[in-house]
Amino acid sequence: ALSVVRNYQEDIDRVRDWLHTRSGESRFESEQHLLECVVRTLIHEPADRKRLLADPLVRLLIDPDPGTYDFVVVSCMGVITEGDAGTELSEPYRRLWERRGVRVLRAPTGTAMSLEENARRIIDIFKLIEGPFGYVGYSQGCANGLLAESILRGSTPDDQRILERLVSRNLLFSAFNGSALGTFGSEKFLRATIDGERFLKHYQVMFSSEAVGAFLRTVKAVLDSSMFVRILGGVHSLTPARARDFHREIQVVEHAPTSTMRGVIDEGALPEALEFTWYLLRQMTGSEDMDTQVLAEDAVGHSTRVVNDMSRLLQRCDIPTARQAIHHWSPLFEEVKFVTTERDLARRVYDSPKDRHVFPWVEVNARFGLIARAKGQ
Repeated sequence: ALSVVRNYQEDIDRVRDWLHTRSGESRFESEQHLLECVVRTLIHEPADRKRLLADPLVRLLIDPDPGTYDFVVVSCMGVITEGDAGTELSEPYRRLWERRGVRVLRAPTGTAMSLEENARRIIDIFKLIEGPFGYVGYSQGCANGLLAESILRGSTPDDQRILERLVSRNLLFSAFNGSALGTFGSEKFLRATIDGERFLKHYQVMFSSEAVGAFLRTVKAVLDSSMFVRILGGVHSLTPARARDFHREIQVVEHAPTSTMRGVIDEGALPEALEFTWYLLRQMTGSEDMDTQVLAEDAVGHSTRVVNDMSRLLQRCDIPTARQAIHHWSPLFEEVKFVTTERDLARRVYDSPKDRHVFPWVEVNARFGLIARAKGQ
């Protein structure tokens, strides 16, 4: 709430236009009036809004002390990303450096890659950092980051020592527990293969064995290609079945708290590009409590698929969060311009506050002493 109020007052990005459009209010008599409007617009559940507005600490809007922090952020993005050349959350990351001296390193994760490949790339970035660090996961990037942590936790003593410097995790719209979209995506691959075989059987009697063999060799080359295998592996990594396998073996450190952000979006605030997945997921699950990609009950910082000692440890690290009235693509802006429609512009669906994805996480950990001040301060 503090982050969004300050963004509005400082006219950061497009927060003012977003709040005016989403709330229907454009004039605020006081800072407290602005705060009330922000909480009502930002938080999905009425009970959570009431609880926050009744909290004196929320009402006080206490700003953190100025200064820089001894902390590095590793950014782990999701299924569709340009990796280390990506621009997700670029403006908040720039402000984090300017105001707090916090450097952000983008992990070179790739589009539709397996969890294991993305995790190995994240580990390579972890090894470049000498001081305290934390990681931000977005969508599938949450599972990528947690698997990187798990691999290091079960590796050599030198690799395990890297995790001694891990301060905290920040999971945005986490697909760590999988998504029904991944399950049905995998099923469609299977159905397409079966239907394709049935379709082609008719032509086996119309062409010579040499022609049929040449065609089958072409199909085999496509199915064996690294691109196809990567796409299939990336889709499978989002399935609840893959999540269960992953959660049985996961290993994490117990000293790093987990912050999360999860969203619930209604039909009136849907981006047009996400309408199909919203209705599809609603039909598959029978629930509207989701951000268009992941159910809110699954977008948490612990396992909802497996219960064992390690999953209980991860749950103890999880800081529960209120569900925000926002969609899965809220961290994005430049990346979605090519699919932004006139209706999206009028509704300001991509103009929501961006700083809230990272600043509250960093400031809370600093306030409670997990992130230290830079030397000399």
